[in-house]
Amino acid sequence: MKTFVRILVVCICAGAAFNVSEVAADDFQKAKRAYDNEKHATAIKLLLPMAKAGDAKAQVLLGRIYEFPYVTDGIKKDYTKAQFWFEKAVKQDYTPAYRVLGFFLVKTGKNPKRGLRILKVAAERGDAIAQWGMGHYLITSNWGVPVDRTAARKWLLKAIEQKFEFATAYLILLDKGEGDYVEAYKWHLIGQFLAKTKKPRLLPDVREKMTKSQIAESQRRAKAWLLAHGEKP
Repeated sequence: MKTFVRILVVCICAGAAFNVSEVAADDFQKAKRAYDNEKHATAIKLLLPMAKAGDAKAQVLLGRIYEFPYVTDGIKKDYTKAQFWFEKAVKQDYTPAYRVLGFFLVKTGKNPKRGLRILKVAAERGDAIAQWGMGHYLITSNWGVPVDRTAARKWLLKAIEQKFEFATAYLILLDKGEGDYVEAYKWHLIGQFLAKTKKPRLLPDVREKMTKSQIAESQRRAKAWLLAHGEKP
């Protein structure tokens, strides 16, 4: 759970560009720097006028601060304010807002089914983080949404096709659960390549259960997938 939240905090802030004036854009960058430096009180002062003026990008970041505040900066967690600003941004049809509101409603348990519907909007628009989130939520019943491993695989594959390497971890889990160690190890290798790491992903036990020919087949499949998706393994 802690690992998922850390990934979510990092990933969910990514988003598409939003057209604002040069002055507003400069203010937003100042606010983003303050946010990145965990100076949330300063970020709120900069973001609030923009958010009230209807800047969806500012609304999303403001909501994020109330969702995950830096407590030593004097800001307290406030889910009501967080959801208020996320909803404002969604009403403007801002794709990253669908993502953050969807994640928020599922993980807080406020309305998991609505959260999944909203998250799906961003996923259908090609948002890789939302696609990963759909896959994550659909492979477990812990979030109050129906389990659908077939749909989960579909969304995870879409995310990994955009080189969102976190999705490989859940594809590994799906394939391991189905007893397909060749595919599981393939995704392990692809995840390592995309993450530029030789550390094991989630399955240090899989290779131990495979024959040399199975390992070779996984390596062949991983290389073929990477080449087909513009990578040079």
